[in-house]
Amino acid sequence: MLAKVRHLIDSSAITKLAHPTVADVLIPLIDAGTAATCGVIDLSLLANMHEPADLSLVATIRAAAFQWLPTEDQDFRRALAVQALLAETGKQLPPWPELVVAAVAERHGVAVLHCSSGYDVIGKVTGQEMRWAAEGH
Repeated sequence: MLAKVRHLIDSSAITKLAHPTVADVLIPLIDAGTAATCGVIDLSLLANMHEPADLSLVATIRAAAFQWLPTEDQDFRRALAVQALLAETGKQLPPWPELVVAAVAERHGVAVLHCSSGYDVIGKVTGQEMRWAAEGH
C-alpha cells in the first residue's frame, strides 16, 4: 500500500537534490514515500536531458522515488484563474508551469516543496501551503 502523499516536489527542488540542505529535507520524504511529482514537473525535468539514455534513466528513477499526482483540465482552469487574480494585483506573474503545479497540489490537498519564489506569490493568493526545500537554493 502506498503512503499518503503530503508534498508535491517541484523540479526547482529536485534539480538541487545534490545540495545537502535540500537533500536533508527531500530524502526523508522520498524514503517515506510521501513525495510526488506530476506531468508538468516531469516534463520540466526531462526537458533538460540531451541523451536518450538519460531520459530513460531519469524517468525510471523518478517513477521509483516519487508517487504520481494526475493533472486534469480543471488544474489548467485553476491556473488561469490564479494567473488572472495575480494580474489584477499588478505583481510579476510566476511562470505558467508553477501555476499548474500549484493547482495540482491544491486539488490534491498537498504542499508544494520548491526552490522558486514564484510559489510564494501564488500561495499568497490561494492560501495553500508552499514550502521552500531550502532557503537560498
